[in-house]
Amino acid sequence: MSTLRSRRNGGIARLLQLLASVALMTALALLRPTMPDFGPSLATPLTTSTLTRLAVLLLWGVCLLLALALLQHALLPVRTLRPPAWASRTDSRRRRAHQLTRRGAPAAPRLIVPSLAAEATDASDQAGDATADAASVATIRLLGPVTIAGIRRPRRATTIELLAYLALHPDGASRDQLLEALWPGEDPDRTRRRLWKAVTEARLLLGDAFQRDGDRYRLDQTRVSTDSTDLERLLQAVDDTTSPKDAGPLLDRALALWRGPPLADTDYAWSESHRRQLDTMLTTLAERTARARLDAADGRSALQIAERGLELDELNETFMRLILEAEGTLGQREALIDRYETYRRRLDDMLGLEPERETRQLYRRLLAATDAHSAIRLRP
Repeated sequence: MSTLRSRRNGGIARLLQLLASVALMTALALLRPTMPDFGPSLATPLTTSTLTRLAVLLLWGVCLLLALALLQHALLPVRTLRPPAWASRTDSRRRRAHQLTRRGAPAAPRLIVPSLAAEATDASDQAGDATADAASVATIRLLGPVTIAGIRRPRRATTIELLAYLALHPDGASRDQLLEALWPGEDPDRTRRRLWKAVTEARLLLGDAFQRDGDRYRLDQTRVSTDSTDLERLLQAVDDTTSPKDAGPLLDRALALWRGPPLADTDYAWSESHRRQLDTMLTTLAERTARARLDAADGRSALQIAERGLELDELNETFMRLILEAEGTLGQREALIDRYETYRRRLDDMLGLEPERETRQLYRRLLAATDAHSAIRLRP
């Protein structure tokens, strides 16, 4: 009944609006003012009579626009936004649950939906990343091009450098240490404002995970993870295990963290010693993983990993021996000879040395084995 009454009242109001708008437009048509006379040229001065007529004409135009708006409102139908079907179903369920609760019936079980943060953490674990705290805010990746995952990319290059520096200094650094590291030899009075801008942006991105104690800054290691720290933990876990079966998955997860040369595409003045430390960890990783793949008779994978290690240290004969062993496992005699001769010439050109005795003996042994294998295959 109330719905019918409201519809009837609305129709009457619309009819009255229509009649009022028609009457107003009729009156305006009858009272249309004449155009003012501006004279024969634009340079002719305006008289009081001309200004009065111009004002009346503007007022008439405003009234005409109001009458048109009133007519449009009276003619166009009023659309009532109806709630979607799912909303009505939700409301009915809520009312039903409220009624059951009031009657003493047990409430419906509550469904717990995993959060997006938990899903993202699971996805990163499945991709091979090291395990991280579910409350992690960001991940700073240094084993390759410097990137920061989990937050919006900082606008300032100085902010990225600041976070990379703090990621490699878990105990934090004072303001003076940061000024000297990021801008060595420059006037602190000039660089202090640049540091303040970088600190401000880092705090906006990381929140309370970016900590300050007086003039000392640090990252909350429980909420900001670093791939270099994850790599160190995984290598330690490999050292602690005595089962090759358990070491394999740990090495695979560590290998997934390696995206390229550490701190690639950067020229940070403070980074040289840290770059060497990261190279050492990656060298250890490559040696252990390549050896594990060779022990599992996976020569092709061992070859690829040893080649990546040789890119870090092109004169590391441990990697050259792993490469020779992988080529021998694959039975590639020509590749075996080419690898050894290329390395021998490079070593002679750069240092005037020949390969180590262990490398020469391994090469001759592998070459003899491939020759014997070829002879067996060619024997009628």
